[in-house]
Amino acid sequence: MKLAIIMTCYNRKDYSVRCVESLLQTCARIPLLEPIFYVWDDGSTDGTSDALESIDAPIKIYRGKGGYYWSKSMNSAMGEAVRDGHDLYLMVNDDVCFYENAISILLASYKQSGGGCAIVGSSRFNGSFSYGGRDCNYGGIAPSGKLIRCVYADWNCFLVDSYVIDRIGIICGKYEHAWGDYDYSARMNRKRIPQYVAFDYVGECEDNHKIPAYLDSKLGVRSRLKNLFSPKGEPLYSFFRFHWVDKRIKGIIIALFSYIILIMRVIFIRKG
Repeated sequence: MKLAIIMTCYNRKDYSVRCVESLLQTCARIPLLEPIFYVWDDGSTDGTSDALESIDAPIKIYRGKGGYYWSKSMNSAMGEAVRDGHDLYLMVNDDVCFYENAISILLASYKQSGGGCAIVGSSRFNGSFSYGGRDCNYGGIAPSGKLIRCVYADWNCFLVDSYVIDRIGIICGKYEHAWGDYDYSARMNRKRIPQYVAFDYVGECEDNHKIPAYLDSKLGVRSRLKNLFSPKGEPLYSFFRFHWVDKRIKGIIIALFSYIILIMRVIFIRKG
């Protein structure tokens, strides 16, 4: 079975190496599994690509010049993998450290689902859910020992087969940074292709949902607004594009009111 493992990286060499090595360890437990890595390095200056190339494993590294951020980087790496053709495609974030049985859990969940779907691997940190499948309100869905349907999925660990690729394609590269993974879920939902949370946790990953810079009361209004509109904030195009893909006209109305409220919060936050 041919498995493409797709990820992007930028200046966190130790995390990237740890992620790849943990995946190699869990893949080695599956007979006849043929994993190959597709890594888009978006202009790292800390030697990430060189460190990954030194690992004894089938790794294809594509060196960008920066400015692609997450969604476009994943779009580029995923496009390369799909062109080569594989049975399964596993999208991961390089800050996940996978358990030894991670791939076994994903494949067992996939087999139980019957295929033609997505399997979402959940991660935790300090014993609590951090990333994985989410409900319609973006709340996290912790594994329960059985398959659970979800509405959206974080791509910290996201497995699909060629059936899904044929019908949905690859992740959209038009987003500035975030929302690309939820966009993919929205496209799957529109075609009624199910997404399931795997029955157990697959790795450790610190929860990075911290107070964003655009809500940092220590910054001035101009700085907060600059952060809001930056690629790693909530840039207008990405924000409205996702809500259009997700719910069309209803989504645009939701996005409009949500963004107005967000701007008001940014402007009138009390200085700390």
